[in-house]
Amino acid sequence: EKIMFSDNNRISGRQAFRILTYDLLGAGSLLVPGILANRAGCDGIFSIGLAVVFALFYVKVLSGVLADKKQDTFGTYLERRLGKVAGKTVSILYVVYFILLAGYVAYHFTNIILKYLLREESFLLILFILVLLAVYGLSGGLEGRARAYEILFWFVMAPLFLMLLSALDEISVDYWTPVVTAAPLSVLGGAWEVFCWLSLVFLLLFLGGSVKKQQILVRAGRWAVLFAGILYAVLYLILLGIFGKNTLSVMEYPAVTMMSTIKITGGFLKRTDAFMLAIWFFTLFALLGGTAFYGGNLLSDLFGKKSAWGGKYGFFILVAAFALAEVFYHSKTLCTYFEICFQTVMTPFIILVPVLLWMPGGRRRA
Repeated sequence: EKIMFSDNNRISGRQAFRILTYDLLGAGSLLVPGILANRAGCDGIFSIGLAVVFALFYVKVLSGVLADKKQDTFGTYLERRLGKVAGKTVSILYVVYFILLAGYVAYHFTNIILKYLLREESFLLILFILVLLAVYGLSGGLEGRARAYEILFWFVMAPLFLMLLSALDEISVDYWTPVVTAAPLSVLGGAWEVFCWLSLVFLLLFLGGSVKKQQILVRAGRWAVLFAGILYAVLYLILLGIFGKNTLSVMEYPAVTMMSTIKITGGFLKRTDAFMLAIWFFTLFALLGGTAFYGGNLLSDLFGKKSAWGGKYGFFILVAAFALAEVFYHSKTLCTYFEICFQTVMTPFIILVPVLLWMPGGRRRA
């Protein structure tokens, strides 16, 4: 597809795929392996497969909502379908979702830089700089973000593939066994935790007015889920084969830890952890910027201030994320509470709303 350079708030299907892929990979690729090892052990690979199936069905639900939404913004669509009061209430809940997720992403984004790259620096200073960069990124609007991620996509993915390939020599296949030993509920629990991150594909609802044909956007969402699911599976098998389930289950950022031990064939890179941080820098930055952009646009709809990039409202999302990230850094308990909330409240919410809008009965009531 042709890259679009006019400022008409339009992006191509390829750009939509790459934006969604960044969002699905950012935090999930860091956190999913350890979660799965703890939940399902060697059977975690089956959890990933189930999560991908769930996510593909979810994309089907989203496609029905997109067909009904047409060119409306998501905020105005909610008000049209649910009525002004209910629609604004649901929009506010989405804004809360974006603020909480942005704070959690900002915390991990800053923590990983502090832990692996700038060990002597202040968490607050690094966080402040990242939030400033995110504020600057908002000014480019959707098209600016889409162009940047399209150009950077293979510059990010190619090194990731190279690192994964270089890690194959470190694998002990004995760590992949025994299989089919985890309780079915453990496998399902692992699938749900993976799906919580794949469910971020719901962000395609906020791209609905920016892609010319809805079927192109739906296809981009479907391919983003498949692409991310395959990378989750490959990364999980490699990490499991290197560390074993017991060690993997207690590691904070196992993928980055693995990269610090990998030596590229030919020796042109002696340490690869800093190199790999560039991959997560762009994917986490994309997710942080996306939460501010979409949340800001929802706030614009709520206050009747139309803006192509969320304007000052996206800034408010990032200010709230800054405060939350600082709180998460100083209180691991609150961070754990967020994770529980993400799995038990936030993800069910973003599933339930599109399902109710998609169901024929929900359409008749609207």
